[in-house]
Amino acid sequence: MTAHVQEGFRVSSVTADYSFARAVILSVPDASRAQSRIFSLLAQRDIAVELIAQNSMDGTADIVFLVKKDRLEETIAVCRSAAELCGAMGTAFVPETALICVSGDGMTESSCLAAAFFEALSQANVSAAVTAFGARGVSCAVAAHCAETVCAALKKRFCLN
Repeated sequence: MTAHVQEGFRVSSVTADYSFARAVILSVPDASRAQSRIFSLLAQRDIAVELIAQNSMDGTADIVFLVKKDRLEETIAVCRSAAELCGAMGTAFVPETALICVSGDGMTESSCLAAAFFEALSQANVSAAVTAFGARGVSCAVAAHCAETVCAALKKRFCLN
C-alpha cells in the first residue's frame, strides 16, 4: 500500500526491527582519529554497524551507533577498550533498541518530511535517539518498548492505516 502525502513525497512502508542495540562512546577527543580506530576495531571482529551519528562540541564528540543485539557483548568489550585507548569519558549501551524505517519516494525533494516525521514522534511522545534522513527514507533508533507506538503514529501521519 502506498500513501500519497500532500507534502510531495510518497511513503510506502513503516517498519520496526527489534534486533538492535545502541552503543555510545562519550566525550571522545580527536573524534576523526578515534572514529577510525573504533570502527576498525569493530571491523576486525566482524561487527557490522548501522546508523552512525556524532555530536561534536567543545573539542569532543559523542559517537552513537547501532549493532545487532547478538553482537552486543563483543561490542561492549571493543567500545570499552577503544574508549580507554582514545581517552573518551566512557561508554553506554542500550540493549533493547528498535530501528524504525520509513520508506518511500521523493523524500529528498520534500521540505516538509522532517516536520511531518518529528510531528508524528511528538504525537507519540517519543524522542528518537538517532535519526537519519536519506533519499529513500528515514531511519531512527528508539527504545524497543516505544517502537509499536512510534510505528502507529508514523503510519497515521503518513496515511498508511
